[in-house]
Amino acid sequence: CPPPVGIRVIFEDKDGDPYMAEGPPRRGDVMKILAVPSQCPFFVELENRPGGRVTAWYGGGPKVLGRVIRPLGGTGRFDGTIFQDTGRIRANHPGVIDVCTSPEGLVGGFQIIPMEHAFSREMLGAWKMTQWMIVGPAEMGGSDLKGSGPLFSGGLLPGPSRDETLWDLWSTYGRKPLVLVRLDGGPWTKMPALTGRQDHALEGVTHIRIYFPFTAEPQGAGPARSPAAK
Repeated sequence: CPPPVGIRVIFEDKDGDPYMAEGPPRRGDVMKILAVPSQCPFFVELENRPGGRVTAWYGGGPKVLGRVIRPLGGTGRFDGTIFQDTGRIRANHPGVIDVCTSPEGLVGGFQIIPMEHAFSREMLGAWKMTQWMIVGPAEMGGSDLKGSGPLFSGGLLPGPSRDETLWDLWSTYGRKPLVLVRLDGGPWTKMPALTGRQDHALEGVTHIRIYFPFTAEPQGAGPARSPAAK
């Protein structure tokens, strides 16, 4: 199972001394990915309308992270979704959250991207198409969400797939980020199974909820699952 985006990477020489790599690592050196659990929310909710709130829910209460600039309306043919299942995170990096809407083995999904990335040359089409939700800062003039947690750094990760088994029970199930929706303001439900390009298939989605992965047992010892909202 891959580590979250933004995790620190260090290198050690043959004697075990760490160093900062300014180029390719030397033969025989060791690269270490320090996957330390971060302080993530239980889930994030996005209101699928212009100006809709992007809210993270922590143990201490909610915190508004941003606003929806352009809402979602449809699904597209994002190739990697063939390897993931409906309502799961297919991929993520500092500029995208890729959600699968198709059953494993088929292609279909949508993406959530920060506003700054939406203005890059390769993504200008997102302003005219329905397969992308564009999100921005909570307040006018605020910092863009690109590369910032918890949405675009430090929390989400792709997979694992439905049948993949990890190192313990809680990790096997808890490392699978789940995406639910509300249709026309109704109760939370599973993501509809949709394949291919369907420009209007998700127009009835009024809310999206992304559950964040965890590895610790819910009542086990260790650091707190989430901080109080600030």
